[in-house]
Amino acid sequence: MSKISDIPAKSIDEKQKGVGPFVPALILMALMLVFGAIGLSEAPAQGEMAVVFAPFQPEQKYVSRIIKSGAQYISPSRFHNVIVVNVDSAAVRESLRQQGALFFVNAGGLCAPVV
Repeated sequence: MSKISDIPAKSIDEKQKGVGPFVPALILMALMLVFGAIGLSEAPAQGEMAVVFAPFQPEQKYVSRIIKSGAQYISPSRFHNVIVVNVDSAAVRESLRQQGALFFVNAGGLCAPVV
């Protein structure tokens, strides 16, 4: 007959080895850095800017929304759901929001037009 004390127990050190316990904190930190960078690269009121749409949709859907809004399509960017456009008025920018634009960022750096 075995006793409970005969069953080997894992030590606290063995349970917490690796990066597993840090994954949620790392994800949160990465999200904070991304949103911080977006905040620093605010788009101008008019002119060339990158429009961020919800991901996982075909690019044709983004382009048709841009055309419906009255904005001028410039180029795709390095991200599938970020399109570079030219906006000539606040009304066009509001129309882009109504067409599903999540937010606008400066069309430079990672969101620069792909040539």
